[in-house]
Amino acid sequence: MKFVCETSTLSLACQNVQRAVSSKSSIPGAEGILIKTTVNGLSLTGYDLEIGINTNIYAKVEEEGAIIINAKILCEILRKIPNQT
Repeated sequence: MKFVCETSTLSLACQNVQRAVSSKSSIPGAEGILIKTTVNGLSLTGYDLEIGINTNIYAKVEEEGAIIINAKILCEILRKIPNQT
């Protein structure tokens, strides 16, 4: 998966979706955010096995794909990156 988007947009989407992600779970995937490419950009989804939040952002997708990334780590990294694409 390869894409280009605004760091601030991705960071805000991550923070929004992180609200539904379980911080402590025996299921590793429940602590992550699913990021997958769509026709218009990216779809970010977080679940805690009771509720889920999905948000879409614009991105230039160069290679399609999907991945689950630990929500806490991803959001911390995005906060520290300067606002760029």
